[in-house]
Amino acid sequence: MRLTFRLSLSLICAVAAVSLAFALFQTRADTQGLRRNLESHAQVLAESLVRSAEPLTARHANRDLQRLVDRFKDREQIAGVSVYDADGKPLAITSGFTRRVGDDPALLPKSGAEVTPVERFVKLATGTIHIVTLPLGEDATVIGTLSLF
Repeated sequence: MRLTFRLSLSLICAVAAVSLAFALFQTRADTQGLRRNLESHAQVLAESLVRSAEPLTARHANRDLQRLVDRFKDREQIAGVSVYDADGKPLAITSGFTRRVGDDPALLPKSGAEVTPVERFVKLATGTIHIVTLPLGEDATVIGTLSLF
């Protein structure tokens, strides 16, 4: 009876350990797949927004630029969009963005306009947020940046 009990307990523990390891592996694989999917969709949306925002930024049409970024204020999946000039000063930010995410300095673009696209995950007090920052250009010069959160 004792031997049967020990064998049964060992078998149950082994099956539980294998099941736990498989579940952890599967969860990690799913999380990585979701991150890749998020990155690709965010990149496509940001590139589309850059094509719309470049002429408005070049013309200094800040009111139209604000209307463009405010289209994303009520989206569940998108926290907001911000457009900065070449000096890093905000031109347009989605209304209610700071209320949804906060005003963490990690969300601001680096000083000066970004020449290359930047994608990163930032940990905030409220959770983790994905940021895509793309340069806005006119001819060969960088006139600003667009960030999608």
